[in-house]
Formats: sequence, structure tokens, C-alpha cells
Amino acid sequence: MNSLALDLTCGNSKSFGIAGWSSPVARQAHNLKVAGSNPAPATNLKALPHCGGAFLLWLKTRFIEFTSCVTEMKIGARSISEEIEEYGFAIVPRVLRSETVDELVADIEHALANRAGRSLYGLRHLHQAVPAVHSISNCAAVRELVEVMLRPEAVVARSLLFDKTPAANWNVAWHQDLTIAVRERLVVRGFSGWSMKEGVAHVQPPARVLEQMLTVRLHLDDCYETNGPLRVIPGSHKSGRLDAHRISEWRERKQPIVCAVPRGGALLMRPLLLHASSSAIEPSHRRVIHLEFAAGSLPGGLRWLEC
Repeated sequence: MNSLALDLTCGNSKSFGIAGWSSPVARQAHNLKVAGSNPAPATNLKALPHCGGAFLLWLKTRFIEFTSCVTEMKIGARSISEEIEEYGFAIVPRVLRSETVDELVADIEHALANRAGRSLYGLRHLHQAVPAVHSISNCAAVRELVEVMLRPEAVVARSLLFDKTPAANWNVAWHQDLTIAVRERLVVRGFSGWSMKEGVAHVQPPARVLEQMLTVRLHLDDCYETNGPLRVIPGSHKSGRLDAHRISEWRERKQPIVCAVPRGGALLMRPLLLHASSSAIEPSHRRVIHLEFAAGSLPGGLRWLEC
């Protein structure tokens, strides 16, 4: 099944394009381990340079007037929702314009420069530290992607920056994103594992809360096999919260997929999707704006941190 990826480029309200990519199942069937690879017919396709043993194939973007493409936009949106529902993730190659990415990078570097003696490869509460991120999270391109899966009133519950550099070439083992940030600690049934991170209360909610969330990862640098991309196990989001034994079972049963995302593109994923990240083979910047969107309020008086 071929899916359609929206290209509602932030900063360009006049036009957008539709680009295609094959489903993870089709990619696995062709032994291509990079999400975004497309073994489908070669019509209008171009092959990018060989990268880490896999060819990345992208559809040429076709720009169309916004006012004449409402129907195509809806078809693409439905396809994205199908990918996320079945596999737990989807990749949209074009979301942010190059100029917008340049501006975000400059603003983020300025914010990091003011953090003397603190981490330069990650940043919490990005909405507050970099106001432009708040604007991007509400731009038409990002909202269109979010509202494919969540209700229109969905809000950003947490915003983070992740970066990999030669000086901070970190890795993360297989896990699910089980923690949310809230404004204050309250005793509410089903919420456990409380912790404080940079003065903010974090807690593990019931799986039903996480199932109503969507993470949008906006890439500010090209991210391919060599610079520590995210790897995911498709379909694992359907099994709820997983303990170490069940995580091992999923790893043995399913082939991971490497999520190759170009600069300005986005990875959409469910928090319960099993994912990991290796150290980069060729370390360079791998900056990602990580936005967690939530639909609906929390029970028992709990409130999302950033909404």
C-alpha cells in the first residue's frame, strides 16, 4: 500500500506538494531498512547517493496551488493516519522551509549560548527558551499533521531539543516514551513513577493517556544512517506498556526500521512505539525539535505543563 505524505511547507501559505513513500511492510519485504525508501515503480523517482548500504528514494515534490488541492490534502491526511495507526509512525519529507530551518537553528544556538556550564546537546521547555518554536508548533503545516490523528484542540504538552555532535555522541536503548510533564504533583489513580527534572514534575500516566498523544519530531539537519537516526519497531505501539521481557520479544520478532529524515522533514510517532538511537558513525549535528501533542485534559486536576 502506498501512502501519501503531505508537504505543507511552513512559511509558504500559497502552495504545497504531495510526496509518496511506501509502507514499512513494503520496505521490509524489499530488505530496505531505511524508512522513506520506496521500492515502488520508478516513475518520477530519483535515487539519492548511496548512504550506509541503502538507497534512499524520494518522490520529486510537485507544487500545487493551495486553493485547488483541498481534496488531495485530505487524501494524504487519511494515508498518514493509516500509517500511524498500523505502524506507529510516519515520515513526512518536507514540512519546514529551508529559510525557516535556518532561523530556528540560529535561535536555538543563541539559546544554548546562554546556558553556560549546562548541556549543549539537549534542551527542555523549548517553547519557553526559543519562542519561535511555539510559533512553529502552531503553523499550518504542523497543525495539519497533528490534527490528522488528534482533535483540533490538541496542545503541545512538552517540547524538547535533541542534538548529537562529536562531543556528545550519545545513544539510547530500546524504550517507549512513558513519562509526561505536568504543572504540579497530585495523587491521581493510575499515575505513578513521579520524578522532578529541572524543577518540573514528571509522571508515568496510564497507557490510555499515551495512546491519545502524538509526537512530532522536526529535523533541522539531514538524518541518515551515519549520524545516529531513530530506529523503530513497527506495530509495537499497539501492545501497551512493555516490560523488559516483552521488549526483547518484540526485538526478536520484528525487524527494526531506520528512520531517515531529511532537513526540514518530520517524523510522526506514537509515544508507545518502541524506539532506540545509536551513536553516530560520522558524528555531526543531528538537531531535532521534539514536540509532544496531547488531546484532552488530564484527570484529577492534573494539568499539562506547556498547554
